Amino acid sequence: MARVAGAPPRPAERLEGFSDAVFAIAITLLALDVRVVGFRPGHLGAAVGHLWPQLLAYAATFLIVGQVWASHHGMFRWIDRADHVLLLLDVGMLGCIALQPFPTSLVATALSRGTARDVALAVSLYSGLLFVGGVFYNGVWRYAARRGLLVDGLDPGRVRWQARRYGIGVLVYLVAAAVAFVSVPVAIGLDLALAVGYLIPSPNLRPRD
Repeated sequence: MARVAGAPPRPAERLEGFSDAVFAIAITLLALDVRVVGFRPGHLGAAVGHLWPQLLAYAATFLIVGQVWASHHGMFRWIDRADHVLLLLDVGMLGCIALQPFPTSLVATALSRGTARDVALAVSLYSGLLFVGGVFYNGVWRYAARRGLLVDGLDPGRVRWQARRYGIGVLVYLVAAAVAFVSVPVAIGLDLALAVGYLIPSPNLRPRD
């Protein structure tokens, strides 16, 4: 059924629940690329050892996607209502999350048997998709703040501070996508450092009494 133009915003719980389901599926799909295929009897240990690119890519993406989910969950503590545009922005972000297993697999494959340029391109695509997802993520918060969809009583200064905090992630992902062609370790380090930094909870956005 088509969304009725001009319909009032609805409570955001359904959107958050749908988002949680997409995150859960995406983070589960990451593990499907970690498997041993066709090892010779007596050489299982070596076969498992050869999985280090898949395990590394899995661990990195699990951390990043898990952090984005935690931040998304925290963000929706402060979003009270959702309209059609907010829904589309969130779905755009979820589309990037659902696609993240693809560049994760590219990175693992490039590390396994690709050239240095293959690895750089794979990591750049990996960070680039995180950048696009970050743009949508920032759009959710900024749109909700501008359209009055946040819970009542929030400190406007802290709401703006939170927007700037989210914006840092977009810039870091963009830099990582570009830096990958110069230094893959630095690009991956930027992505992981951002995830670890965002694990620190945001402060209460309500004004102090």
